Amino acid sequence: TTEIYTLSLHDALPISSIYGVQAPTREGFARYEHEASSARSGILGHISFLALNSHIASSSATLRGIFVRKVFLCGEIPAPPVNVDTSIPEPIVGAATLRDRVQRHLEEDSCAQCHQRMEPLGLGLENFDAIGRYRTHDNGALIDASGDVDGVAFQTPREFGQVLAHDPEAMRCAAANFYRYAHGHRNSGLEEEAIVDIESRFAQSGYRILELMRAVAMHDSFSRVAEARP
Repeated sequence: TTEIYTLSLHDALPISSIYGVQAPTREGFARYEHEASSARSGILGHISFLALNSHIASSSATLRGIFVRKVFLCGEIPAPPVNVDTSIPEPIVGAATLRDRVQRHLEEDSCAQCHQRMEPLGLGLENFDAIGRYRTHDNGALIDASGDVDGVAFQTPREFGQVLAHDPEAMRCAAANFYRYAHGHRNSGLEEEAIVDIESRFAQSGYRILELMRAVAMHDSFSRVAEARP
């Protein structure tokens, strides 16, 4: 499906220009529907997500990968070892793209255990720069935005979103996150049964978000509290 974004012509840097589309109105905000062939798909194509998970002047496969792993897949990433070198080499001939330059993190034993859980995800969004503008090249070199979500391959950012949308772990994570948000706290072990029940209802609906919200709100756990313990 195509995606809807809110655009304005009167921002300091018009949002429409970042999305690379013509502003649909000269004043205020208006809806814009991207073509089905657009590289953008879902939240992974929103400049809010892309810019938030970047450095000031450059994209970051690490930050974007961490967000996807922790928020969309409910995964854990250990803290880096003390005094580990987290720097990324500057672009040079033969290593112009970020994929080329983070290769050390993916190969060295001291780095790879954690970075293999982040960069293969974040590199799938390298077609978007630090503020979320679409691009095909980085420092003059063609960007390779392929990757995989725990073994399921994708070639483009849009395919990345489609893989996530069909990933069972991502759907379980979405249900758990909605539950936590609605209840206002991280769930305890006593609430796992309720979350599993909500996940089941979510799956039966064909993973419709509105049905997930309904399942959370109508579940007994939403209107009851556990008995006080001595």
